[in-house]
Amino acid sequence: MNIPLSAFGNRILRRIPVLLIAGVLAAIGASFFQAQSPPSYRATASVLVGPSHTDPQMAEDPAPGFTAAEAQLSRQLVETYVDLIESQSVARIVAERLDLDPQSLTGTIDAYQRSDSLIIPIHVDHRDPDMAVKISQEVVEATRQRAIEILRIDHLTQVDMPTRASLRSPTRSYALALGAAAGILLSMLIVSFIPTKPESIGDV
Repeated sequence: MNIPLSAFGNRILRRIPVLLIAGVLAAIGASFFQAQSPPSYRATASVLVGPSHTDPQMAEDPAPGFTAAEAQLSRQLVETYVDLIESQSVARIVAERLDLDPQSLTGTIDAYQRSDSLIIPIHVDHRDPDMAVKISQEVVEATRQRAIEILRIDHLTQVDMPTRASLRSPTRSYALALGAAAGILLSMLIVSFIPTKPESIGDV
């Protein structure tokens, strides 16, 4: 059954107190949930996949230029480096250096290839902001170490290294606003399906 827009608007107006109560309750619930959840912080490092640091030409000339062949090879190596950054072997090296449980790093390190860019962003999420920064720094060094050990290559150059981590989990004010909006929208949806008594002739 189709409900005229004016009738739907009248329903909403008659139930404004219910909507407000639902919004307040949802906001309180969202705020409580946010308070119970541990905060999460993110540190972001970035590396460049470029010419090999072990190339004899690099020793003679630190900036010999970037040839088309080297650019093509670097693009092919980006995905390999992304997989290596997220590998368990790198996580074990990082955990050993920072005296952490390797299992605690599961899901905390995220690297990805951004279109055709040779720069790889590395995100590290952790409940301790200082530890997030330390992990991101060690990930870069551990990745270079494993690439040299496994592939006998060293094409990684540090671009950005974080000095502090940013809060990633929602703030209390954001949780309140989101909870209130969700509560009101849900109440409006429920109200739209609640049948109302037909208006009498005297009310028209």
